[in-house]
Amino acid sequence: MATVVRLGPLPLRQRRPSRITELERILGSSVHLIEVFTVAELVASVAASDVVAVALDASNPGELSDAVQAAGSLPVLRPLWRRERNTRGESFELFEGYGLATPTGIVGLDDGSLSSK
Repeated sequence: MATVVRLGPLPLRQRRPSRITELERILGSSVHLIEVFTVAELVASVAASDVVAVALDASNPGELSDAVQAAGSLPVLRPLWRRERNTRGESFELFEGYGLATPTGIVGLDDGSLSSK
């Protein structure tokens, strides 16, 4: 089982279950999720030796670089979004999965690409 720390404003239970499914796809195993809501909590949680990745769903304005720094050498995952229009022509974004944050952007990941096996 892979342990992932997730930073976000709302508990995941209030989000679609596709987030956990996506983490399991990328990591190639079941996921134990530790949810935190502040960068200080993220720092404390990442100190656990069994954490394999950090999912940064959101951070307070101006704290993204602090959150990335708190992740240290762990892979940092960011949500990927796709835009869709409804029948009334309104545009909205849908969660498309997680990608690996790099200095130049967010890169999509294949099945099991962060597997520890």
